[in-house]
Amino acid sequence: MRRQYGGHRLALMMVLILGALSLLNIRLEGQERRAGPESGVGREKWALELTSELIPGFERALNDVTGLAEQVADLSPAQREHILQLALQQEEEKARMLRELNAAYADRVREVLTDRQRELYDGVLAVLTELSAETVAAREEFLAAAGQEASPRAVMRSRRMGVIDPTDFLALDEQTRGELERLRGRMQRSLHDALQQRMDREAGNDPEAWQERRERFRQAQKRARDEFRQQRDAILSPEQRTRLAQIEAAAGPFNRRIREARRAATVRLVELLQRPAAQ
Repeated sequence: MRRQYGGHRLALMMVLILGALSLLNIRLEGQERRAGPESGVGREKWALELTSELIPGFERALNDVTGLAEQVADLSPAQREHILQLALQQEEEKARMLRELNAAYADRVREVLTDRQRELYDGVLAVLTELSAETVAAREEFLAAAGQEASPRAVMRSRRMGVIDPTDFLALDEQTRGELERLRGRMQRSLHDALQQRMDREAGNDPEAWQERRERFRQAQKRARDEFRQQRDAILSPEQRTRLAQIEAAAGPFNRRIREARRAATVRLVELLQRPAAQ
C-alpha cells in the first residue's frame, strides 16, 4: 500500500512540474505579443501598463536586456529575428560563464559541508547535470533529424521550455505566427484550468478517487490538444501541413526522450533525498 501511495505522490509531482511549465509557456507568449507604442493601444495607456510592470520587476528587466527591446519598441520582423539571435547568443554565453562559476563555487561549498552532506550535495548535482546533458543531446538529435537549421525563436523556446513545438520550425509570416501563438496560449490556459480543477478536487489517499481525477485530467488534456491541432491545421497551407508532419515525426522522439529523462531524474532525486542519513 505504501508503494502504491508513493507512486501516486510521484505522479502528482510530475503533474505539478508540467503545470509549472505550462504557466511559463503562457508567460513567454505574453511577452512576445505585447502591444508596443505604435500599436492600436493608446500610447498613454501603454506607457502606464509597461511602467507598472518594469518598476516592480526592474531586476528581471535588467537581466533580460534583449527582451526589454521587444517590450519598449514595435520591432519589424527582421529586427525581432535579429534580437532573438542576440538573445540566443547571450544565453549561450551566460550558460558557459555560469557553468564555470558554479563549478568554482561548488568546490567552495564542499569545503563547508560534512562528509554526509557532501555526499548528498554531489548526488543531487550529478542527477541535475546528467539531466542537462541528456536534454542538450536530445535537442541536437532533433535538430539533425528535422532537416533544417532552427530559427532563433525555435531554439529559444526549446531551451526555456525543454519541449519542441514543431510550428516554431515553419517559415511563417507574422500574422500566421501570431494566430498560432494565440491558439497555443488558449490551449495552455485550458490545460492549466484542468490542472487547477484537479488539484482543487484532490482525492487524498483514496486510490480509486485519485485515478478517476487523473483520467478526467487526461481527457481534458486530450480535448485541449485536439482542438489546438484542428484550429492550427485550418490556418496552415497544404505545404506547411506537410512540412509540419515531417517536423512532428522528428519531434516525437525528442519529447519522449525528454519526458523519460525527467521522469528518471525525478525518481533518482526523490530516492536520494529520502535516503536516511548514515548513523
